[in-house]
Amino acid sequence: MNRAFKVLTIVALALMIALPATAQEKKKKKKGAGQNQQVAALMKKLESANLEDGQLDKIKGIVKEYAPQLQEIAAKRRDKIGRDAMQAMAAARKEATDAGKKGKEAQDAALAALSDEQRAVYNETQAAQSKVMGEMQGKIIEVIGADKARELKLGGGGKKGGNKKKKNAA
Repeated sequence: MNRAFKVLTIVALALMIALPATAQEKKKKKKGAGQNQQVAALMKKLESANLEDGQLDKIKGIVKEYAPQLQEIAAKRRDKIGRDAMQAMAAARKEATDAGKKGKEAQDAALAALSDEQRAVYNETQAAQSKVMGEMQGKIIEVIGADKARELKLGGGGKKGGNKKKKNAA
């Protein structure tokens, strides 16, 4: 009986030590994956769509082609702006949305948390990211077709109707 108790105690101690270590490894793996949120949402949408054979494989290839560019842009943003500023920006955005602001107003409130230099870097990286995402979505639309893209609401983004001004017919 005494020997069984010692064995159980040793096993319990080993588990207590091993479980937190494996949990930390899982967290590191998740952080390391670093897939862009827009790309992840796009892939989730495409995986749930009824695509023809081989289309999803082609799309995954396209995503792999553009992933390094998107990761480079994200790394530049992280390095130049910094974690604290990004967290301040997220907090400002949350505060603005909690106050009932939406869209551009909430984004402006979030950008106000950054310095002028940080804001310039953010805008530069955002433009670069939008360009790469647009190119990637264009190639994806070529694979799935325009009708399927409209059905899935791909490549839309932006304002509906835009800032089109009517010309006076004088």
